[in-house]
Amino acid sequence: MADDPRAPLDVTHATLSVAFLAFLAAATFWVLSPFLTSLLWATVISVAIWPVMMRLEAALGGRRGLTVAIVTTATLLVVFVPVTLALMTIVRNAQNVTTELGYLESIVLPAAPPWLARIPFGGERLAAEWSRFVALDQGRVAEDARVVNRQSWGGTDSAVQFCGGAWATF
Repeated sequence: MADDPRAPLDVTHATLSVAFLAFLAAATFWVLSPFLTSLLWATVISVAIWPVMMRLEAALGGRRGLTVAIVTTATLLVVFVPVTLALMTIVRNAQNVTTELGYLESIVLPAAPPWLARIPFGGERLAAEWSRFVALDQGRVAEDARVVNRQSWGGTDSAVQFCGGAWATF
């Protein structure tokens, strides 16, 4: 082995090959990471529907194309129509949710209950934070609620963007 002049090249070649393959795997994961949820759901749906598809194909006399068309249409009707309707409801009611969050400004919190401080692992901290929040000026609480409201929803446009992102997941 000491007489073989290619030994250092083989080690270098093997090390660089492994490093390149690791880089390639990491880059592939990075590119595919936005689609992993969709791929997972597609796998779950495909595995769940496969036995039904095989039985339907046998009932249709082995016509795979017709079976695939029927199963695809049924899947779209069962999965995507309810999701689309739910997202449309969210978009339609996004402004109502924002308005309802505005009513939180008028709520006055009572003092922290005595049992809160006795909760193990952080009860004193919870009670202290509760007391600090109760002691805040009502205008400050309302301003904090408005900031959270703007950050959470931002109006109907943000709800539409949220729903569009949720739709892209499927």
